Amino acid sequence: MRRRHAPSRTCPRAGVVHSEFIAEWVTRGLDGQPPPIPGEEAVAVWKIMEAAYRAFDEGVRVVVE
Repeated sequence: MRRRHAPSRTCPRAGVVHSEFIAEWVTRGLDGQPPPIPGEEAVAVWKIMEAAYRAFDEGVRVVVE
Protein backbone atom coordinates (compact mmCIF):
# COMPACT_ATOMS: atom_id res chain seq x y z
CA MET A 1 0.00 0.00 0.00
CA ARG A 2 1.41 3.35 -0.99
CA ARG A 3 1.21 6.22 1.45
CA ARG A 4 -0.18 9.50 0.27
CA HIS A 5 2.19 12.13 1.48
CA ALA A 6 4.82 14.38 0.06
CA PRO A 7 8.28 12.98 0.66
CA SER A 8 10.05 14.99 3.30
CA ARG A 9 13.69 14.11 3.46
CA THR A 10 14.64 15.56 6.82
CA CYS A 11 17.40 14.33 9.06
CA PRO A 12 17.07 14.03 12.81
CA ARG A 13 18.79 16.76 14.74
CA ALA A 14 22.30 15.91 15.85
CA GLY A 15 21.94 17.18 19.39
CA VAL A 16 24.18 16.55 22.37
CA VAL A 17 24.56 12.81 21.83
CA HIS A 18 26.22 13.28 18.46
CA SER A 19 28.39 16.11 19.77
CA GLU A 20 29.78 13.85 22.50
CA PHE A 21 30.41 11.06 20.00
CA ILE A 22 32.21 13.39 17.58
CA ALA A 23 34.36 14.80 20.41
CA GLU A 24 35.34 11.27 21.47
CA TRP A 25 36.05 10.26 17.87
CA VAL A 26 38.32 13.27 17.32
CA THR A 27 40.13 12.78 20.63
CA ARG A 28 40.79 9.11 19.86
CA GLY A 29 42.01 9.98 16.39
CA LEU A 30 44.43 12.58 17.72
CA ASP A 31 45.71 10.09 20.32
CA GLY A 32 46.23 7.40 17.67
CA GLN A 33 43.50 5.17 19.12
CA PRO A 34 40.89 3.32 17.06
CA PRO A 35 37.47 4.94 16.65
CA PRO A 36 34.78 4.07 19.23
CA ILE A 37 32.76 2.30 16.52
CA PRO A 38 34.43 0.31 13.71
CA GLY A 39 33.82 1.63 10.20
CA GLU A 40 32.05 -1.57 9.14
CA GLU A 41 29.45 -1.12 11.89
CA ALA A 42 28.94 2.53 10.99
CA VAL A 43 28.32 1.60 7.34
CA ALA A 44 25.84 -1.12 8.37
CA VAL A 45 23.88 1.36 10.49
CA TRP A 46 23.96 3.92 7.66
CA LYS A 47 22.48 1.35 5.24
CA ILE A 48 19.70 0.53 7.72
CA MET A 49 18.88 4.21 8.23
CA GLU A 50 18.84 4.89 4.47
CA ALA A 51 16.52 1.91 3.96
CA ALA A 52 14.21 3.16 6.70
CA TYR A 53 14.01 6.63 5.15
CA ARG A 54 13.39 5.15 1.70
CA ALA A 55 10.71 2.78 3.02
CA PHE A 56 8.93 5.66 4.72
CA ASP A 57 9.19 8.00 1.72
CA GLU A 58 8.07 5.37 -0.78
CA GLY A 59 5.69 3.44 1.45
CA VAL A 60 7.31 0.09 0.59
CA ARG A 61 9.51 -2.48 2.26
CA VAL A 62 13.19 -2.05 1.49
CA VAL A 63 15.72 -4.86 1.73
CA VAL A 64 19.01 -3.93 3.36
CA GLU A 65 21.96 -5.50 1.58
